[in-house]
Amino acid sequence: DHHLHKFGRWKRSDPVTPDQVERAMAAYDRSLERAARRHGLTHPHVVTAHSFVAGFCEFAWADRVTFFCRDDWLSTTAYRPLWPAFAEAYRRISRSGRSVAAVSQQILDRIDPTGPALVLPNGVEPAEWLGPLPADPDWLAAIPRPRAVYVGTLDQRLDIEGLVELAGKIPELQIVLLGPV
Repeated sequence: DHHLHKFGRWKRSDPVTPDQVERAMAAYDRSLERAARRHGLTHPHVVTAHSFVAGFCEFAWADRVTFFCRDDWLSTTAYRPLWPAFAEAYRRISRSGRSVAAVSQQILDRIDPTGPALVLPNGVEPAEWLGPLPADPDWLAAIPRPRAVYVGTLDQRLDIEGLVELAGKIPELQIVLLGPV
């Protein structure tokens, strides 16, 4: 009773400008609508974590749309060429009245939704950490203890000065950074 819908495009590059993104998302919206009908969905609720999908797709065929924003794409310099499209997506999400869940109040404030909104911070499910700990993978076991591990995006938002200060105050601490640069 589960289906995966994949939408492919023939272009070699992704759309960048708001107009290009709007055209690509209109095609994606039509593709999703056809897939929803093909699978007999009568009152679909779309949940997306993609800003462009949430902002540019019309979803006239869906009962509800919820956008889960897991990062502030307008503060990630690696996506600077896409900032105008992200800003337009956020404006459209705000005007749409769609539900928005975001991992921080800062992101929610930037989107400024007019519909239901919720801060749902990143977190840990405590039950997953009960019981015996698994063995460290070899690469981690090779790093002496004590260790502090950060997992997330490695970009200009990471407080490098704070990490340097931490390393200076606790020189025996091994600081491990994992994530896309």
